[in-house]
Amino acid sequence: MGRMSNNGGDSGAVVVPHLAMLATPGMGHLIPMAELAKRLTSRHGITATLFTFASTSSSTQRRFPLPPPSGPLRPAS
Repeated sequence: MGRMSNNGGDSGAVVVPHLAMLATPGMGHLIPMAELAKRLTSRHGITATLFTFASTSSSTQRRFPLPPPSGPLRPAS
């Protein structure tokens, strides 16, 4: 995959493809995605951005149900 030429205008500018990758924070997902982004960048000259997100709770905390809401209990109608 090479660089693409700009379709509009006579400037002859070259547009470099940009790839956005989203890696889940699960075990074994982030490093392979980073390696793929690095290879695509070095071998094909594209720009790659790797996104990930962090969980705010541990896996143990996510297994427990949420605590009951505080306040007075109301009978079901």
